[in-house]
Amino acid sequence: IDGIPCFQLGYAVLPEKRGQGRARDLVNAAIAEMRNGFRRAGVMRFYIEAIAGEGNVASNRVAVTTISKTFELITDAFSGQPANRYLRLIELS
Repeated sequence: IDGIPCFQLGYAVLPEKRGQGRARDLVNAAIAEMRNGFRRAGVMRFYIEAIAGEGNVASNRVAVTTISKTFELITDAFSGQPANRYLRLIELS
């Protein structure tokens, strides 16, 4: 995006493990690892993007708490269904 790397984030949790904060913890750990690795590589800015189906309440909740409280309404390129696009710029110092 405007010359800044953008990485799409996806997550899934087994039905019996849902509701325990595992996806949220995984996303936060992945972002922390990306921050560390990219800083070492000299990449000081990058975007994280998540696409969640409009009706996928759990995935939207994870994206709102970890990526962005705002989203863009889109049509998912793969399913053709309405979806929410969450985008977050990570800037390292």
